Amino acid sequence: MESFPRRRLLHPYERSLIELTLGDGKYEEVLGKVDALRKKVLSVGKEHASLCAKVRPLNPALSKREAEDRLSEGVEKLEMVFQQEGRAVDDLLSIAKVLRAMPVIDLEMPTLCLVGAPNVGKSSLVRILSTGKPEICNYPFTTRGILMGHVILNYQRFQVTDTPGLLRRCDGKV
Repeated sequence: MESFPRRRLLHPYERSLIELTLGDGKYEEVLGKVDALRKKVLSVGKEHASLCAKVRPLNPALSKREAEDRLSEGVEKLEMVFQQEGRAVDDLLSIAKVLRAMPVIDLEMPTLCLVGAPNVGKSSLVRILSTGKPEICNYPFTTRGILMGHVILNYQRFQVTDTPGLLRRCDGKV
């Protein structure tokens, strides 16, 4: 969870990118659900660990069986918690996958952004001028996401951004 920064700590550009990609509030909602699940798992674990510790060793065979019963009860309760709320972990994994696929942009480096209608050669320019290697085909809508490349001009490094002619938003609008 620590590797997922809080929304308020992100740069405004990164916040906007997450909101437009995932939907407004989805990022915080999933982080909140996973944190609530973490707290519940810790609580159940501590509760059953304390029950196991309270087993008295008057009869070693009985106390061992009693401790094993408490352990089984704890595991069952943890399984129930995960059955009810474990979807939050799957949602977090999905968000991580989406975030890893997003372009990494150095917000301190000058950025050149190529925008324009579909199939006018934006990707070809990025491929020729920079380190970016976008897919180039002879039909429109080849570029489906934002792609990055770098170029050095007069000893200064620039980021070059290749954008689709049309971008689909999370709300289904173009």
